[in-house]
Amino acid sequence: MSYLISLVKFYRVRDWIHLLGITLLGFVYVSCNPVNYLGLSVCILLSSLYLAFGYSSNTVFEQFLLGKGHYHNLALSVLPAVLLLPMAGFYSVKMLLVFFVGVILSIAYSAPPFNLKSRPIMELFVNSSLFTVLFLVGSIVVQGTITYNALVFSVFVFTLTIPFQLIQELGDMDVDRSNNLMTTAIYAKLLTVKAIMISSTVISMLLSLIIPLPSQGSIWFNALTLLLCAFILIRTITLRNNDIIQFKQDRLIMRYAAIVYGTALLAVLITNPPNNC
Repeated sequence: MSYLISLVKFYRVRDWIHLLGITLLGFVYVSCNPVNYLGLSVCILLSSLYLAFGYSSNTVFEQFLLGKGHYHNLALSVLPAVLLLPMAGFYSVKMLLVFFVGVILSIAYSAPPFNLKSRPIMELFVNSSLFTVLFLVGSIVVQGTITYNALVFSVFVFTLTIPFQLIQELGDMDVDRSNNLMTTAIYAKLLTVKAIMISSTVISMLLSLIIPLPSQGSIWFNALTLLLCAFILIRTITLRNNDIIQFKQDRLIMRYAAIVYGTALLAVLITNPPNNC
């Protein structure tokens, strides 16, 4: 049992388990039958391996950059990807391609010599792309391909992820500085960070208006998204320079807000299946 607990900690399950909701959103968005336990199981299993690799390898590569890395930990962190890619390929070529791109981006994000997470602005786009992969998985499981509707929704996921990533970086600035990382939050002035957060939030609101949904579902989706985006804008405007305590509090608050939003959105999508059903 103690070894199992140590594996849970090593793979940072507590840090990413809520992100499986993005995969569930992708699945439910294109599914006429959300109670498809086999499809759901495939989504959860593959996405869990993907996230376990991404989060654990990020930590391990960071240790190597600091000269404290161990090859045993590196092998252990790569194991989920070694299991993931053959399983994804067995399911379909398109699933393999999506996860292959995600794995490559994960490596480029944190592994030397690339270490893109220390390249301001670029790291935001890479990080958001990594989360977008999760949404696309659901579409492939249900439809066998990435539909136009799913592609539009995935762009929405991409832009909406950015303000959450930035508030995460603001809360981690003290740790990132000690690890010699140059994130966007550290590199740019707070005014610039706030401008990026506001811009991506506004773009997300505009995208939500063109996402294909049944009429009743569209009303609820737009209302929920408007509430979330308004909340993000309020929290963004009230951010103060060098207030690490506030940054850490906002990081936690916005995570809970995202979980509430995602749960409500899941309920909306389940009760309002696609028009082609």
